[in-house]
Amino acid sequence: MTTPIGFALQPFGGASERQALGLQRVEISGEVAVERCGEEALLRISYRLVAQQGSNPEAVLIPAPVEQPGRRDGLWQHTCLEAFVGAVDGAAYWEVNLAPSGDWALYRFDGYRDGQHSPPITGMPFGVEPASDHLLCRLVFPLPRELAAASQLTVGISAVLEQRNGSMSYWALHHPGSEADFHRRDGFTLRL
Repeated sequence: MTTPIGFALQPFGGASERQALGLQRVEISGEVAVERCGEEALLRISYRLVAQQGSNPEAVLIPAPVEQPGRRDGLWQHTCLEAFVGAVDGAAYWEVNLAPSGDWALYRFDGYRDGQHSPPITGMPFGVEPASDHLLCRLVFPLPRELAAASQLTVGISAVLEQRNGSMSYWALHHPGSEADFHRRDGFTLRL
């Protein structure tokens, strides 16, 4: 297994956006690593979301667990943890969306926001552990063959947070553009 790389996400707009939205105490951190075994590889990501919850208008909304979690589109419209993974030397990339509810989504793109499709898999191996002041989410994703065969991967970690007052914030390792855009390859700053 590669040595896990720690990460800490920052909101688009930086400290001023964090203060404007009342998110000074929010932290999104974790670790990412790849475990290789022959021609197969697993992407391991752990997320830790520390956020005020409850009835405060600025509190982060954490979707409640659903009875039968499954594949769902549009998860990014609410609190959602995300990962973008591609081969360093290729244009194609994969997007994983994980909702605290247990719902998930998986997409493959041929290039920047181009050629999107949903590969036919039936489950996403991740777990969610909620607590009163934080949320842990652990993903163990068997990488598709094209990613498992790559000599090096480039990874972008991001999150969308929805607040009780309806505000949305967009968190990433790096925000390279003038708008929050998790699909930009220059935002995939981790190398594994």
